[in-house]
Amino acid sequence: MRGLNWQERRRGQGTIEFVLVSGFFWVPLIFLLMTTGFRLTRSMELVQLVNDVSQMNAQGVDFSLAGNQTLLTTTLAGDFGMQGNGANPVTGGSTGPMAVVMSQYFYVNAGDPGCSSCVNAGHTVLERRVIVGNATLIASQHTPASVGTIPSTDLNTTTGSCEKGDNNLPLPDTGTGTPSTCQYTDTHVQVSAASFNTVMSNLPTNIGGNVGGTVFFVEVYYTDITGRIMYERSID
Repeated sequence: MRGLNWQERRRGQGTIEFVLVSGFFWVPLIFLLMTTGFRLTRSMELVQLVNDVSQMNAQGVDFSLAGNQTLLTTTLAGDFGMQGNGANPVTGGSTGPMAVVMSQYFYVNAGDPGCSSCVNAGHTVLERRVIVGNATLIASQHTPASVGTIPSTDLNTTTGSCEKGDNNLPLPDTGTGTPSTCQYTDTHVQVSAASFNTVMSNLPTNIGGNVGGTVFFVEVYYTDITGRIMYERSID
């Protein structure tokens, strides 16, 4: 029986080398390109989502209501597989690949008639927060944590508002010399300028040049197909 010459033996080795190179180089490269393309597409979609939700939130769409939360989970973020809150109306659930955090910040102007030298004068405070989706994703994998907290003793778990009085809106002086609202009297909801320069720089300016008013801030956390969390935010 005639033996194989060196050219025939080399042809077999070339096939083996091609398979090895494909396995260790081309397959991972193709997978990397596909993953990068998917993440880029998802990033663009997240930017659009966070902008849409931020504008709706700033224009008065109340996402503490079940119907609006359903709109968010099934329509606006339906392609992301977002899950609802279950029995937690405004504090978020624990399942699904996405969380949307809607925060409302207020700068307490020292010249505000309702303040009257209150303890929060000259500070930005967190006066409302609504979380929809998987709250366990917030601040995971080195993503930013939402700035500020509302103490559980003051949190209205139905509306997401900080309430020491009947509601979270400015109230007239009660006659004791101290306003009765959370945003004026609860130092636990203060947000330092150093911790959130983005919000501070986007506060509206009142007539007369005094900074004050409300800022609506929306953050989105999303776990992609690689298990990494993507983060986007928007201010209105």
